[in-house]
Amino acid sequence: MKKNLLFKLICSFCLLSTSFYHAQVVGYSLTGLTQTSTSTVLSCDSTITMSFSAQTAATTAGTVPADIQNVIIGNNFAPFQFSVQINWGDGATTTHNAGTSTSGTLINFNPPITHTYNSSGTYPISITVYNPANQTYVIDTINYTIGCGGNNYMCMGGQVFCDTDNNGVYNTGDIPVINAPVNVVSNGTTYTGYTNNTGFYTISYAGTAGQTAVVSVNQNWMVNNGYIAGTWPITINNVTCNSGIPLATANFPMNCGSNQGNTNCYAGFVFCDANGNGTMDTNESPIVGAPVLLYSQNTIGSNTVTVYSDTNGFFIYCGPVSNTNYVIGVINQQWLTYNGYTMPNNIITLVGINSTTPNAGYFAVNCGGGANLCADLWSTVTPWIGYYQNTTAYFHLNWGSYGPGAVGAYTLTLTFPAGVTVNTSSIANTGYVISGNTITWNLNSGSNSFSSIDLITFNVPSGIQSGTQHYFTSTITPAGNIVDCSTLNNNGSLLQIVGNSYDPNDKVVVRPAIYETLAIPSEQIDASLTDALTYTIQFQNTGTSPAQNIYILDTLDANLDWSTFTLVESSHNMQVVNMGNGLLKFEYPNIWLDDSTSNEPGSHGHLVYRIQENNGNPVGSTIENTAYIYFDWNSPIVTNTTYNINTMLVGVDESSMNQFKLYPNPSTDNISITGNITNFGYKIMDMSGRKLVSGQVNNGFAKIAIESLTNGHYLVQIASENANETLSFIKQ
Repeated sequence: MKKNLLFKLICSFCLLSTSFYHAQVVGYSLTGLTQTSTSTVLSCDSTITMSFSAQTAATTAGTVPADIQNVIIGNNFAPFQFSVQINWGDGATTTHNAGTSTSGTLINFNPPITHTYNSSGTYPISITVYNPANQTYVIDTINYTIGCGGNNYMCMGGQVFCDTDNNGVYNTGDIPVINAPVNVVSNGTTYTGYTNNTGFYTISYAGTAGQTAVVSVNQNWMVNNGYIAGTWPITINNVTCNSGIPLATANFPMNCGSNQGNTNCYAGFVFCDANGNGTMDTNESPIVGAPVLLYSQNTIGSNTVTVYSDTNGFFIYCGPVSNTNYVIGVINQQWLTYNGYTMPNNIITLVGINSTTPNAGYFAVNCGGGANLCADLWSTVTPWIGYYQNTTAYFHLNWGSYGPGAVGAYTLTLTFPAGVTVNTSSIANTGYVISGNTITWNLNSGSNSFSSIDLITFNVPSGIQSGTQHYFTSTITPAGNIVDCSTLNNNGSLLQIVGNSYDPNDKVVVRPAIYETLAIPSEQIDASLTDALTYTIQFQNTGTSPAQNIYILDTLDANLDWSTFTLVESSHNMQVVNMGNGLLKFEYPNIWLDDSTSNEPGSHGHLVYRIQENNGNPVGSTIENTAYIYFDWNSPIVTNTTYNINTMLVGVDESSMNQFKLYPNPSTDNISITGNITNFGYKIMDMSGRKLVSGQVNNGFAKIAIESLTNGHYLVQIASENANETLSFIKQ
């Protein structure tokens, strides 16, 4: 079995939260999730109960209704098993399994689905229902309010909607506005609630019966999302909760702009909202690579797509997501949790128009602050032209940070093959030191996010055999007090084959650097490990005029874990559209890429992404990938096909070797190495090939402390006069 505890913990339910794709399948295909009219979103009881039925609402006589009663909707109803994951909105997530063979009856869960909150407030509950037999699933979000303090607490509610016919009343054709923040001001204190998937909201607040309170939709939120208010705010008379009924009512018909009708472009920004005002201010950092799910306001269907924010935090998608000019935008909750972010309002309604400059919605993310604010450093190496003996080779060293914190001091290195020499006059970024075949820069940046490129040339000597593999690698690490948000994109690696002609439109795969350290053949990966592969797709406009639009279709291999896809960097602003079923579309709209005749340097582009293979891929399993590059309306250019195969690698052993033995494995604090050879040296490396610990032994035994290592898989290289071996262990 492959071992990667980090991703097993983080992505135990990734399938339900990343692609959101509905394949054409047999059996009960899930298409929607609704709540019955008797569902309540307000309670004075801190314990909430939840029930489910299929196709139609349950009508079992004598059954006490649950607080939230869900109806699973789908096609081709048949007996089925399913799984429910519930994010309760207070940091707790639970998973429940059940099955049913009859529609319209309560589905039995053992134990029943309940949850207890520790304090009053409004909690956004996210519900995901998944049918593993055909991999269809549906998602819905409800805002549930707890807190009725007897006669001292008031209750009110209403609906927020796009008033398409401008009559002030919600009726056929009007569009509910999802997750709109509604404020109630009572006795100088502001209370906030959010609309659910039907546009309804409820709020409980401290007040006195018979007195008044003022209600309005948050103005900053309205401005950011392109809405126009009616005659607001609204003054209401306080009504006590009395178990939630009756409620004082305040409805908000909205003018959602002049672009009502069928539209198909939707856009927005994802950013760190440092001051919490919901507005993207000039000093606030964009968030790069945030996955944003777009779907129709009625249901998650086959047209659902996932787009990723670019270096400006901006995302845009033009396509048939909905037959109206409204879609629901959702920030993936698992992604927020993985990055340490929180967001009280991760679902918004996006207004689109038939234009590439639609109204932008705003996802205001709480990224933390002070010591909790990290910076995401990244680096890559990309080629320029062919790689031959007795020639000058060109390389791009790319690096930067996606924020949100200011980087401060950091170290950048570029390592090149032995025998190859660098032309120092080509290095634009000064202040470097060259030691052996490694160039090191000690740099500093006060920016929250930045991107840099240095075009560096190298002299490749003559006499090298054609087919020789040369690796160019880069590493970036923080040198000050800032914490790196993710170290998965700190290392870049590029394989060049000596004597190979240059294809300007190709695809390259790179394994973790440890394989090169161990001199393992380039296509092999270890079947006992779960490897992360880095893919680089390069493209060049070799035509006679600029290319206005470029897009790349890339079908991910079934032996890759699609949920672990991470965009590392791109040469130009780009959107990634997850078309489902492993099909990714990389879009460069209005790129206007120069042709190679008029501007050769400006005719190149590239993108880099990282993805992990499936845990448990057996020996002999292969991973192949091919990209299709489209320039404007021309036929696609088909790249080469990358290839990796899982093997049992000679020299990497999970257990004992002939000369040395490592134990215990796994370990939490110390490992011991014993050998038949008295004198030997050792070094511990992570899977990127970085040396972490080293030492020398002269008595045949070493006890090594590993408490400071993060949990994961490590290799130990052992060298003596007569033996060289590599062992592996897991720190947990």
